[in-house]
Amino acid sequence: MTLVVRARRVVLPDGERAATVHSEDGRIAAVTAFEDAPASAVTLADDEVLLPGLVDSHVHVNEPGRTEWEGFASATRAAVAGGSPRSSTCRSTRSRRRPRSRRCT
Repeated sequence: MTLVVRARRVVLPDGERAATVHSEDGRIAAVTAFEDAPASAVTLADDEVLLPGLVDSHVHVNEPGRTEWEGFASATRAAVAGGSPRSSTCRSTRSRRRPRSRRCT
């Protein structure tokens, strides 16, 4: 599957600039000029920022715990739907058996 997204504000290793991000099968294939986008490209609004390849390193998933509200399956589906390629989660801190010093906060 091919997805092309362009934005006036794209955060890249060399700084922030207008760009078009081309992805193929879930991987970034190329980053080109903002103007270098096919007609099918998704264009973000001027106040939106594109962060290609961002890893959310602080995700709390309520499992075990309130899985009826959000569990691992629904949290990871939401991350993918939002465009996050990866996330890192902490175990639920609801257990009183673990000492406070070993909890992920």
